[in-house]
Amino acid sequence: MRPWLIASLCFSSPLALAEADPFAFLLEEPLPQATFEALEYDGYVAPSFWYVSSDNQQFGRYNGMDEAGGYFNLDLDYQRWDDTEGDRYFGFSGRDLGLKTRQFNLFLGQSGDYRFEFDFQQLYQYNGLAYSPFAGGDGAALHLPANWVAGPDTGSMSALQPTDNLQLDKQRDRFHFLFRKRFDEMWSFETAFRNEQKTGRQTMGAAFYLDASNPHAALLPQDLDYTTRELDLAAYLTAEQGNLAFRYLYSHFENGDRGLQWQNPYGAVFGPAVDYPAGDGQMALAPDNQMHQWQVSGNYRFSEQWLAQGSASYSLALQDDDFLPYTVNDALQVPVALPRDSLEGEVHTTTLQAMVRYLMTARFTLQGEYRYEDRDNQTPRDGYLYVRGDSGDQPASEYTLYNRPTSHTRNTFSLEGQYRFPNRTRMTLGYEFEQVDRYNAAVETTQEDRFMLKVRNGGARGLGLGFSLAYHDRAADTYHWDQSYYSLLDAELINQTPASQRYINHPLLSQYYLANRQRTEARLNMALGGFQQWQYNLDLMWRDDDYDATELGLEWEEHSNLTLSTTYLHSAAFSFTGYYAFDYLQLQQRGRAFRGGQEKNAFVTIPPYPQASDPERDWSASPTDTVHSLGATAQWQVQKDVLALALDYRFSYGSGEHSLFDAGGTGMSSEDLPTLRTRQHHLILKGDYQVNRDLRLGLNYQYFRFQEDNWAVDDLQVDTLDKVLWTGIASANESVNAVGVTVHYNLP
Repeated sequence: MRPWLIASLCFSSPLALAEADPFAFLLEEPLPQATFEALEYDGYVAPSFWYVSSDNQQFGRYNGMDEAGGYFNLDLDYQRWDDTEGDRYFGFSGRDLGLKTRQFNLFLGQSGDYRFEFDFQQLYQYNGLAYSPFAGGDGAALHLPANWVAGPDTGSMSALQPTDNLQLDKQRDRFHFLFRKRFDEMWSFETAFRNEQKTGRQTMGAAFYLDASNPHAALLPQDLDYTTRELDLAAYLTAEQGNLAFRYLYSHFENGDRGLQWQNPYGAVFGPAVDYPAGDGQMALAPDNQMHQWQVSGNYRFSEQWLAQGSASYSLALQDDDFLPYTVNDALQVPVALPRDSLEGEVHTTTLQAMVRYLMTARFTLQGEYRYEDRDNQTPRDGYLYVRGDSGDQPASEYTLYNRPTSHTRNTFSLEGQYRFPNRTRMTLGYEFEQVDRYNAAVETTQEDRFMLKVRNGGARGLGLGFSLAYHDRAADTYHWDQSYYSLLDAELINQTPASQRYINHPLLSQYYLANRQRTEARLNMALGGFQQWQYNLDLMWRDDDYDATELGLEWEEHSNLTLSTTYLHSAAFSFTGYYAFDYLQLQQRGRAFRGGQEKNAFVTIPPYPQASDPERDWSASPTDTVHSLGATAQWQVQKDVLALALDYRFSYGSGEHSLFDAGGTGMSSEDLPTLRTRQHHLILKGDYQVNRDLRLGLNYQYFRFQEDNWAVDDLQVDTLDKVLWTGIASANESVNAVGVTVHYNLP
């Protein structure tokens, strides 16, 4: 069923029920209401105690309650003003202080003079339990147990003991200091310092190999030790007709681990120098880097009709972390050294933005804008003679590979006009042109025209209506499919390769972000009120991307969304909100199956065709993702200032279907992949009871149900794949009950 039909069915149903009040029975005989004297409090403290029924992966993924058992939590808030000292203030607040998602804020200052602020925030993500035979970590090499039995495949590893011993989680600790000072009516200053520490563990794929035909892989545990520091300095000038801001930003990223080193779990494959137990591999991890940015921005009002604003910035990104050696295996022959000690990466970015707005009449406004961005990558280009997969001696010189610095310049012009009609309707018409010139890319220049129309009604007689229509047309220069080939490989190897095989991606395969594309997008919003106590809102979105000149690659993509919500306001004591959302995404991707050698000739135009030239070797994939979401919330003040109840229920169901087709070439066959499915229920019931004017008790019950069917990992054991040592991670399937009790005490 198409979204438009679903919209009409969902939208008509609540209107038919608007005349009756289905919730009238809730307040037919209101309970007596207690009234309290209006009081002012400096803050509150709210300890809470939680019990979670079972270990889980999804319920506690971002709140830290992933293990069965009890949890203590604490929320608090305090703020005090001192009017006798010139409006000085002091305060602090904390949220989830007992959990791994805690936040704390401390501030003090004086109104119109200065402010000091300190923030701490902790973010957490739990990704489940996994298995790994490797021990080590914290920067040390990963090694296998002494009784390890190696073999050419995972089935030969008889010492495997696949029990969960690896917790995969990530934690970010963020500190933020801010100081703001106003010197006079015109000048003020602000400085901020931020520090983020990211720790935890994730999995990382690694392999020993000589070429693409013989990789022997494993998923390794990678410990995280990332630190990011930022310094932000700013000065502001405020005048009667405009203002200026001057800003400097410094950012530094540091990785506590330069590389990940591990012992080869495979044997009888590459020889005694590479096989277990002598063979070690090593991969470089994210390098240290830094960035400096200078920026000036401001605006100025020339008159009641004319306003101008603009900004300019320049940034310098640097990366000069020392390279790791070509291989960590000393038994391999590496006669050619690295061309340099570090990348010496250097990227200069300049941006400009200018906007002028003209109020032509009281109803008509005209606005023009220009944006410029220049990214100049000045990283040196060198040839690197990589040792493949720590598995063999350094190859001959013709296998040298080169890094490929990319740069671009982007110019964007836009013009927009807006007219306000007397009937509270506003119409906006706009045009934008963007040109991107690229260096070291398959397409040198892309140009895109963008047209936009928006109409918005102000909501007269209970009806609010908004509609927008956009059309984008991107045109690309000639697609140079050979550009990546010649910029990556050494001339010696290129000259040894037949001309018909000198490409990496098939000559007909286009990178989607560089290809011709027509995009059409429409949005509709309707808001209805005035139906007794009912209110309705409908949002529709449809977007179609057509890559009309693409023969191989992404051909088209369609995305649509429907959201319907309704609110019932019985009285100040009771309200209800419900919603339904539908997301639909489908695309078409085309490719061609072929082998190397003589079959790699993609330029034969008459039969007999080699595989790369044969259109009967084409295949296509058409993934379709749909997501249904619905929910309901209700708030009921059973007894004013004494007892309040609340309900929140959310359900979502997502499915992913992957249809595969082939053109019928010899030896080709296609079969649809199994459907991916995800279901989630989350019910929250809350009650608050006001014992007295300072003390409130709260009860919170939650039921969480999550099910996932994922053919890619379900029933996949650690040794199911012959040449991949897996972690045993499977889809989540859990039911969780959680109960929390809160004591909320106001601080007088």
